[in-house]
Amino acid sequence: MFVLGSSDIRFEEEKLFSMGQTPLALMSIVGIMSALKFIEDFKNVRKVIAVCGKGNNAGDALSLLYNLKLKGYDCSIYQPWGAATEECRIQRELCRSLGIEETSDLKSADVIVEGLLGVGFYGSLREEALKLIRDINNLNKPIVSMDIPAGLNSDTGEPQPDAIRATYTYSIGFLKRGYLFRQSYEYTGKVIVIDIGFPPPENGLKIFTSSDAKLLIRKKDDFSHKIEKGSLLVWAGSKQYPGALRLCLEGALNMGLGMSFSIVEDEFSILPPETIPIAEKDFVSNNIDQKILKKIRAVLIGPGLTNKKEVFIKEFVSKTNLPLILDADALFPDIINLIKDKEVIITPHEGEFGRIFKNDLDRVERFESFLDQYPGITLILKGPNTLIGKGTQKYVVPIADCDLAVAGSGDVLSGMIGALLSTGYDTLSASLLATFVHAIIPEIARQKNMRVTRSSDLAKLLKAFGGFENIIESCDFI
Repeated sequence: MFVLGSSDIRFEEEKLFSMGQTPLALMSIVGIMSALKFIEDFKNVRKVIAVCGKGNNAGDALSLLYNLKLKGYDCSIYQPWGAATEECRIQRELCRSLGIEETSDLKSADVIVEGLLGVGFYGSLREEALKLIRDINNLNKPIVSMDIPAGLNSDTGEPQPDAIRATYTYSIGFLKRGYLFRQSYEYTGKVIVIDIGFPPPENGLKIFTSSDAKLLIRKKDDFSHKIEKGSLLVWAGSKQYPGALRLCLEGALNMGLGMSFSIVEDEFSILPPETIPIAEKDFVSNNIDQKILKKIRAVLIGPGLTNKKEVFIKEFVSKTNLPLILDADALFPDIINLIKDKEVIITPHEGEFGRIFKNDLDRVERFESFLDQYPGITLILKGPNTLIGKGTQKYVVPIADCDLAVAGSGDVLSGMIGALLSTGYDTLSASLLATFVHAIIPEIARQKNMRVTRSSDLAKLLKAFGGFENIIESCDFI
């Protein structure tokens, strides 16, 4: 599955039609596949009302309603503006053939299916449409929006000036580009991509799923040495942020890391017992046993360091040939020129990314522009719907979970990435696997009547759930 903008979606639709598919047949598939998801989401509802516009988005909603009627739901239609397209008229007649009647009593619905406008909508809403949208929102009923909540721009995620506040959005065929932006989140609810058989597009971000993750997992070697299970050096934490180092290490160790080293200030004493300390003053003066350095397979730098270590970090980064993960306080404005030819992963959030790569583009455009300019760097642009890419390979982990929005969550993630990178996973695979596992832990916890309430829970549950491989293998919701 992929993320596309509206123009790319139209291109993919036309390509499908040129191969013999018809809009009406596609609409029928939408209805069947959406009904399967609806039945899963709403097991104990009776009355469903489809609130429809007059185009093919309404046709999708009516096709869903038709299939729900076949499954025994009590269904009605509210279509105040009539049907304009041939496909929409046919779907309405099919509904009528099953005895589905029209109603204006929206309050009687248990669930509203909304199909007012669709992805082709641009500009500002007419007053009558805006009033209907607000009336629907004020019902305080569960709402399923077909493809996109009415009033939301599918490319930017901006309301125009208001939009349906959906409980679920059934995104047809592709995830819409606008859903990657924070401003869309209060309108889309939970976004479900309804697969209706589009072939893979030529362009677009790929949605990373558990099926993709399973293909990347390497088979364990029962006879491996501890260094072969990963040997990571972590340079993180400070007197001001002592917990950052511990969170990085716990994330790495609970991913199965075989050996860990940490650069510490003299009075540090909160290391896990498995971690070998290296005094910072000895490290920056190169006064350490070279045998130790030869054991290290990757280096994580940045979380909680503060900006006081900039000179030393830049010197080390410029000289080392080890794979690197740079996060937080290692992401200086001019760091890119030092790392553009190295094996490196950077993990900025929006603010940090703006610090190292300044321009006026939106989130997705900046992400893609960076990869075009620096194709050798693996970028993890953190946030809801985290973007991950290297060169022409671009992915999104389509999860927005408020339980991940806790201090130190990114430190745990950096440690998880470092563990995989140090075992020999390439930078992109390590980034995808670790980010995916990190993102799905809260949902798995909820399924087990548990809850992630602080960042250390992420590392603990990573271990409690049997390690990252078992978490991926057991994932059945994405």
